[in-house]
Amino acid sequence: FYSKSNRVLATESAKKMKVYKIKPDFGFQSFFPYDAEDPRHDKLIETGLTMGSGASWLTIWDPPTLHTDGPPLKTGNFAHLWGLGGIAIDSWACEVLQPTLENCELLPFLPYRSEVFNWMNVLERIECLDEEKTKWKVGKKSGKRFGIEEYQFAPERFTQSSLFTLPKDSALLTVTGLSDSQTEFKTIVEREGLTGLKFE
Repeated sequence: FYSKSNRVLATESAKKMKVYKIKPDFGFQSFFPYDAEDPRHDKLIETGLTMGSGASWLTIWDPPTLHTDGPPLKTGNFAHLWGLGGIAIDSWACEVLQPTLENCELLPFLPYRSEVFNWMNVLERIECLDEEKTKWKVGKKSGKRFGIEEYQFAPERFTQSSLFTLPKDSALLTVTGLSDSQTEFKTIVEREGLTGLKFE
């Protein structure tokens, strides 16, 4: 039985929720997995395109090296991964964010300047997009959707995970206002002063 008072509570709870797209801060160092001359580089990229987001890599992961291009920048706790896509996370950030990373595979790279980064492979995929209210990018000639201009969500479909992706979109997302703010990804990142990410 879903009473009027329950609907009011659900509405109030939904108002507190906010969803953010997690984006790299390019003021900090980003990486290429493998040197471009390494034959494993192309294989890694090809595998990434084939598998897509939300797929487990655990059984096939062969720790790559990390390379930079251009003048070195300050290393953050997070770094963008060119080609492979997604985010690399250092060991300190892994430790302080541990409560929020239960639905992630942390796949290690070979040490970069004595620091071990991990690919933060998010496995949690939630079908929480409100497709009717979402504003889509549509091809002028084809009339087909090819991206999202403005996200709209159905709050009742969220799980307890504050870190997730969508089945039909590769963006890494995080939600606040679900439950205890102290266990939310964005809250911990900002509280601990972790660097290398932006929230949009």
